[in-house]
Amino acid sequence: MNGTIAKGLSHREFLKMCGLALVSAGASQMVVPPKPALAADGDFDNLRVRGNAYLCTTVPGALLQVGSGSVAGLGNIQLRSVSASYMSVVNDTTGVVTFVGSDVNTYGIMGTFSNHPVGIRAANVERLRITTLGRVGIGTQDPVQMLEVSGASEPLMQVTHTGMTGNPFLLMGMNMGNNAALFQAANGKDFKFYNGQYALTIRGSDGYVGIGTMTPLSILSVNRIAPAGSILPIIAITGAFQDATAGRSIDYYINNLTYPAARIANVTGGTQGILAFYTSPNFNGAAATEMMRILGNGNVGIGTTNPGGKLEVAGEIKVNGAIAIKNDGVAARCYYDQ
Repeated sequence: MNGTIAKGLSHREFLKMCGLALVSAGASQMVVPPKPALAADGDFDNLRVRGNAYLCTTVPGALLQVGSGSVAGLGNIQLRSVSASYMSVVNDTTGVVTFVGSDVNTYGIMGTFSNHPVGIRAANVERLRITTLGRVGIGTQDPVQMLEVSGASEPLMQVTHTGMTGNPFLLMGMNMGNNAALFQAANGKDFKFYNGQYALTIRGSDGYVGIGTMTPLSILSVNRIAPAGSILPIIAITGAFQDATAGRSIDYYINNLTYPAARIANVTGGTQGILAFYTSPNFNGAAATEMMRILGNGNVGIGTTNPGGKLEVAGEIKVNGAIAIKNDGVAARCYYDQ
């Protein structure tokens, strides 16, 4: 049927135009022909049927096209516009308004016009959700961080270099003990943190850690150039002391036993910094005890925690050689302190 839809049609004329007809006057039944009239080729105001159906255009590019222009191969439904173009799906019960389209920006968009999250399904199961706050959840519908990945398997994230063969380059997730884990596949590659240079390196072949170096020489290697005329702190141990007897230590263990074999400790002693050195005669069953102390004024005590001179020894001294006592080239007194 070709022609333009007339204005002010009666209901019989309208049904006839649509390919429908009443069986008889006053009857409620309608006869539907095998091929409705609108399915035939023809022009009906802004609706044209030529196999493809489209609105506001004369050259079809899809089975249904709204808007001008003609580009084939873009799917069966096209919405075309020189500005913004959207296709919306509205749920009148929940109020969710979902859309897909493009606006004046040079990228496609999809989402919700209403204040509702966006979900993406695969196999009709939600796999990804974007909340109204912009948080992204994979495997969770309620992410509490900007990106949250949740799953029952480990690892949760895998990064593989293009063209790489063998095991993945990086694996991240939770281990079986519900502990956070960041680990690399067993391919001998190093793990590096960059900050314009090599800030931290964990060597895959032996587990050596390098700070400021990519070639650690021991279990822990720290590399940093000290400025001229200054001492550069390499390791800083900080924190408050609860009292004058409290301190911090570096302990040396053998075979992961209960007690350390040796210890270097820093105690306050009031307002002065004190270094204390501990050793253990039997680290398999006894705690290390203090053997030597250096006070804040430089006095050294062996067997005593409060040396009264530059060197005070509580115990016997065995000398295999000479002892020289000098004061500007003149021997000072040697006496018993009783």
